[in-house]
Amino acid sequence: MKTLVTGAAGQLGLETSRVFAQDGEVSPGEVRIKTNVEYATVSVDGERSDGTEYDGSGKNITVKGLERNVDHVIVVDPGMDEYAPKEFTVKAGTYKKKRMKVDGERTLFYIVNKTLKFKKKK
Repeated sequence: MKTLVTGAAGQLGLETSRVFAQDGEVSPGEVRIKTNVEYATVSVDGERSDGTEYDGSGKNITVKGLERNVDHVIVVDPGMDEYAPKEFTVKAGTYKKKRMKVDGERTLFYIVNKTLKFKKKK
């Protein structure tokens, strides 16, 4: 595990935040999708995603564990006949760095936010 130490804490030898990538590796990213349908199915690069999480309402989807150094094609299928699936591409350089507290420690995340509005077929 690589430790990032900054400022006065670095001079004192204290850990202030952790980055979960080993030397030479790229830490994984995640895509957060807001939709107007519940529990849509997500496919990443043609395969159903195993790292998919839903919030309580099922309308906010988080796809975790994506490699940040390659482009990904994501297809969101609402699973209802009246709505058509939507597809979008996440480019390798579009992840935004965000620090959040997890279990009392500042952790670094790489996130892409996307909003999809499904319209009924005519």
